[in-house]
Amino acid sequence: MAFAFKLNLSVSLGPQTAKEGLYIMINDQADDDWAERLADQIRRKGADRERSEQLELQRRNLLQAQRPQLWKELRSQVEQKAQNVNKRIGRIGSVHYKFTEGDGSSFFLESPEGKLEVSLLEALSVITLNRIKANPLKQPDKEPKGSFHFEVKEELVWLKLDGVDELWSVDEAAKHILELLA
Repeated sequence: MAFAFKLNLSVSLGPQTAKEGLYIMINDQADDDWAERLADQIRRKGADRERSEQLELQRRNLLQAQRPQLWKELRSQVEQKAQNVNKRIGRIGSVHYKFTEGDGSSFFLESPEGKLEVSLLEALSVITLNRIKANPLKQPDKEPKGSFHFEVKEELVWLKLDGVDELWSVDEAAKHILELLA
């Protein structure tokens, strides 16, 4: 095993000058060590930031790709579940839930309990739930009843209701929407 030694020698006429030379030499080495540690820390932070940005880009691409299909599936599930409940009520000609298609980014659900507007705010990746209150003198009033956010977990897109920690499937979200007007 070979060793390399480096020796710096400072010679001066006065004791203060020799101490200053030794101090400067030791300080240079400490400064180099500190600079290397800081450079490593900066490189690690940069790599972490780059990984985080890549994951965020993947998440946004997945949301953008799956959001239209999930929205279509949610509308379909709400309509099917409304029809199923209506059939089970059992009275001929009785309709508890009435599903009405909106403009493509919204639909309405009516029951004797009121009317609910469900809207997709695509730019925000949010589905809003608003109870519509008729007001004969002006535009109908909207009372917020919650909102769903699209969330990515384990490379799947879920719906997350505000104020609830759990992630919901489209089926669970459709049931919640119908229960708001039960």
